[in-house]
Amino acid sequence: MDINSYFILIAVTLMISTISFLIEIYEPCIKDLSDTNIVGLFVFRFIHYLCTIYINGYLCFFDYLGVDSILYLILSTCLTASWKILNCCIVSYYELKMYNVNHKDYLTNFHPCIYVLFRDYQETVMLIMGIAMAFTFYFIMLKNKIIPLHYKSFLGIIFTYYFWMNVFSRYNTTTLEYQTPL
Repeated sequence: MDINSYFILIAVTLMISTISFLIEIYEPCIKDLSDTNIVGLFVFRFIHYLCTIYINGYLCFFDYLGVDSILYLILSTCLTASWKILNCCIVSYYELKMYNVNHKDYLTNFHPCIYVLFRDYQETVMLIMGIAMAFTFYFIMLKNKIIPLHYKSFLGIIFTYYFWMNVFSRYNTTTLEYQTPL
């Protein structure tokens, strides 16, 4: 486990979170920030970017042959399962709650942290990130010989099932509202 990689990951995440926050101050993505829980919004945005950068940039920061690749596989599997089980990204849900808006006015595939940076290209960016996540997951599964085959099989089946369920439901039910009454 390379602790320096985690520090770099946190530094990059902090930098991107700050940039997105500055962009939003000058061009709000949802509404004026005057009635927004700024601290909560920054915390959830930081968490969202941290997860996003870790999941999609894992191969840039970490050794896929290392022990922490097990953490990556478990986190990726839990993430895809939670998207399908909760029918939304829970971090996006809480990020929307910080704006003091009715979350039912937004589709479940709306991510404020991605939208603030990419606006009209949010869907394309999300698709690219999904492909990067799947590529990284299967790359680690194929190349890493440290992880026992039965663990890889178990995680691979669960990840594949939920990943494809999310892909198909995303394009068939984009008008769903957040179902989670949190």
